[in-house]
Amino acid sequence: MCTRIKLRINSRELIQISSLIGKGICHFFGAREILKNLDFKIEKGESIGLIGKNGEGKSTLLRILAGVDQPDAGRLSNGFKVAYVPQSLDTDVHQVVHQWLNNNQQDMDPEIIEGLRMPEYIWNLPVNNLSGGEQTKVLLLSALSQPSDLLLLDEPTNHLDMNTVLWLEKKLISLKQSVIIVSHDRRFLDEVTKTTWELKEGEINKFSGNYSFYMQQNAGTRKRVEKEYNEYLKEKDRLKKSIIRKQIWVSKGERGRRQTDSFSKNLKTADGKSAAKMANAIKAMKHRLEQLEPTEKPDIKREVTARFLDIDPLKRMILVRGEDVSFGYEQQLLLKQVNFQVTKNARIGLIGLNGSGKSTLLKIIAGQLKPQRGTVSLTPAAQVGYLDQMLADLQTDQSLFDNIMTIAGMDASTARLYLGAFLFQKEDVFRKISTLSYGERVRLAILKLILSKVNMLLLDEPTNHLDIFTNEKIEEALEDYPGVIICASHDRYFLDKIANEIWSIHEGRLEIHHCGFKEFLQKEQKHTAKQDINQNQVKEEIMLLETRIAQIAWDLSIVNGLEKVNLDHEFITLSRQAEKLRQILKKAGGRSS
Repeated sequence: MCTRIKLRINSRELIQISSLIGKGICHFFGAREILKNLDFKIEKGESIGLIGKNGEGKSTLLRILAGVDQPDAGRLSNGFKVAYVPQSLDTDVHQVVHQWLNNNQQDMDPEIIEGLRMPEYIWNLPVNNLSGGEQTKVLLLSALSQPSDLLLLDEPTNHLDMNTVLWLEKKLISLKQSVIIVSHDRRFLDEVTKTTWELKEGEINKFSGNYSFYMQQNAGTRKRVEKEYNEYLKEKDRLKKSIIRKQIWVSKGERGRRQTDSFSKNLKTADGKSAAKMANAIKAMKHRLEQLEPTEKPDIKREVTARFLDIDPLKRMILVRGEDVSFGYEQQLLLKQVNFQVTKNARIGLIGLNGSGKSTLLKIIAGQLKPQRGTVSLTPAAQVGYLDQMLADLQTDQSLFDNIMTIAGMDASTARLYLGAFLFQKEDVFRKISTLSYGERVRLAILKLILSKVNMLLLDEPTNHLDIFTNEKIEEALEDYPGVIICASHDRYFLDKIANEIWSIHEGRLEIHHCGFKEFLQKEQKHTAKQDINQNQVKEEIMLLETRIAQIAWDLSIVNGLEKVNLDHEFITLSRQAEKLRQILKKAGGRSS
């Protein structure tokens, strides 16, 4: 237990060290000690994934390391220049984006602006009007553009599309700075981090590998602890029962043992001397029982227990058909004459850039939006459950219990049972939805889907705001779900497990790939490699044309007559060819120089 004292920092140490050292770091939320006597050292170039359940104190620890908050006790020696990316911007800032950035540092790195796909309109937007994705990009731009020794990133992939996440991965891997990342994106952690810190019950458990390594080690440790604890309980129970049997044998007396106790048949003698020996044996066994060292008790986790209820099997092969579907707004056509069909065995991963139309397509299939052109038809057997990002199905003025009771056929005891399985227990079930965190609301919305017995799930970013451990339980439930799934997600780990078909939306077009996500990525990487080769060829052609154009320009200054006319014609022709190639390169996303 920590005593609340003022943090002490040795300023002389700051000059001498090139690391960040914490000694006895403690922090409280009210009476609850959320960080308990933490000792750690962060070396130069380390990449650490900080994981733990919601509410364990991950963001609090990052804020302390960043100097935003002060711990209630302990010693922090920081020789690093720190750049910090919180989960959101301070919306009380009354500035436009470029002013806010200039107040923090002068120069923005053009490579980072391009990699983050910063839209042109963003610079003059008020900071307090930014969307979640825009806030994340502005914060990352600020942190990555300034010189630092340590990057602290709190859910940096939230609201980012997959292409931007992939760019961020490569960028972080290439950096020499130390980095600590809090993220629910397991693939991101696997790619970027080499060490894992698990924050659990106020303490840090350290693992010398990425998230997958942590999972393997944790599973092995859990099995060993369970085995040792079961062996301890078994031996304890054996000694107790043996002592009781022997005590009963001694208490009966010699005559009673001969007449009634079959146990005495297994003894060599049944006289007083034998009874004395038995009493000594009992004493020795009692001593052994007292000396028996209890092993570590396995951690009994409070975790979500998720399993979808049985549904009627689907008989028709095609459940949804879309023909020449178009939809858009004044400034952008999101879907351009797309065609698709959803079969009864489909588990579809829907991907695309932010704003590409993923949520729009889900709403059209759910019947919440009508296509402006084309048709979408659903078989009458399709019973659709839709989880939208705004969680509109939840009645915020009602309690958790009342929300569950709106499901047809639900009774009070079943409602309490399932709410408990999703970690809503005791008086928590009567909390208003408006008092819940976003992660708690997502949990409740998924529970409502589970209890609704629908045979088609439309999920819009279902893993956002859930901790890793809850995500894994939801994945397990979805893997066993016998119905159709269409899921918009940027979580690659999630898509790997769930999807057997990938729908990709790009510039209004829908591309359908009949394969899992891993195979889809491999195809995309091969395609990108071919594009890179083609772009290099185009660049070489442009360079040759520009060399010849420069030569012609020089020759035109010294020739006359027909030769000049011919050179002039060649100059125009080659200039047009070069410009055409530049436009091709620009469209492909490359640069001519």
